[in-house]
Amino acid sequence: SPFSTLEAAESAEQKGAMASKKVQKSLVTIHTTISGSFSDFQDSIPEQVELYESMGVRKVLWTKSVKESRPSVKGYFSVLNERLDEFVAFHEKVSPALAASPYGRVAEIPFEVTTEEIDFELGYGGSFSMDGAAVLTCNLTLACPYDEWKASFIDKAGSVDEPMYPGMSKCIACKGDDGESVTYVVVFSAASLEQVKLDHDVFKPTVIRDFIDAGIIKSVDTLSWHTVNTSVDLDNVAGEMHKLSVKGRHSDQHLAKINAACEHLQRTQQTFTFESLGLIEADFESTVREEVNGQRGKARDHLRLHGGSPLVMCNGAYIGSIREFEAWALTRYGYQDKTIDSLYNARARKALQKYMVDNAAKYDFMYLDLGMKNEAGDVVELKPRVTIQLYRDLLPKTCENFTSLCEGAYNGCLFHRVVPKGWVQAGAVGDESIY
Repeated sequence: SPFSTLEAAESAEQKGAMASKKVQKSLVTIHTTISGSFSDFQDSIPEQVELYESMGVRKVLWTKSVKESRPSVKGYFSVLNERLDEFVAFHEKVSPALAASPYGRVAEIPFEVTTEEIDFELGYGGSFSMDGAAVLTCNLTLACPYDEWKASFIDKAGSVDEPMYPGMSKCIACKGDDGESVTYVVVFSAASLEQVKLDHDVFKPTVIRDFIDAGIIKSVDTLSWHTVNTSVDLDNVAGEMHKLSVKGRHSDQHLAKINAACEHLQRTQQTFTFESLGLIEADFESTVREEVNGQRGKARDHLRLHGGSPLVMCNGAYIGSIREFEAWALTRYGYQDKTIDSLYNARARKALQKYMVDNAAKYDFMYLDLGMKNEAGDVVELKPRVTIQLYRDLLPKTCENFTSLCEGAYNGCLFHRVVPKGWVQAGAVGDESIY
């Protein structure tokens, strides 16, 4: 679940990339000459998407190439292993189905097909970031155990300060059957292509040379540079942009859960972005009233329907609160978090603590621990404690007076009035202030 991998994801995001969980997929490379122009082939790709999806394809990169001195295309496919045999058989054999497919009109079949099992992936792809980007295919022979190279490569490729591949949107790495060879395909910013090429010169003091000198890489066997002309990413939902606005109370576990979901979707989906605003309770109610002013239906009654739960809007339209958001995320992006809400309490407490620390110079924060007597006459502490924000910048004397009373006179003070579904009153300790 997103909660159980939250810390790991946040740590990896600081490095700019995250190794995905082990998913059984293979990298399939297809090379074929084309009978028409590349633009004709490119125009056929939207028709191929349904075919890709039916055969377990998750990502595709198409690049221009040359084969036997003729114009050709090379495609890099990430394919689920459970559908791999079907995918390879379809492309290797001359069949009526292949001839009738969008390929058959523009490419010469059968295709040249190679496969390697994917060990790990970095980055989240998305055709917005991959189209027009540079792509490197690299074959290495290792001088160390594979896992040692893998750890070093992920650390270097995901570095924030000195990334090995600036603007990396996707990297797919395959471990050779002999355990001593590696093939990886990496997509990165086209603006950095020339610099990355220089960094892969094994005869100069470069990043790759450092790997060789450190006894990690034995040799760089092949390097192939291309530009991604067209890509398809079926893990990354295309379509209209969804900009979410989320407003909630700092201490609310539902706000923490929605934020975790939004952070995940923003990392993994090219059509998703969000803004989240944490507020204290009084500010939350006034902000929500202002936000829904002029809205119709359920939006206008948000506070009545959802109490203190977050307000979620998409492109200015009302979604609702936590449950409505979860249904929306599942429908739009297939996202589902089965973690129980209460496990996000710790994250909510951290958010409130951060707010208090960030605003310590402007406000005072006091707390009251409350209790209730049980039948035996013993005082049982109530949870959670009440946190009070004092506006010292506006009323310094009043705040100082209240702080002093909290440190002494209010200790043991009774609540002398309780209004059901309204408020409670306490603090009857006399009429004198510290002044």
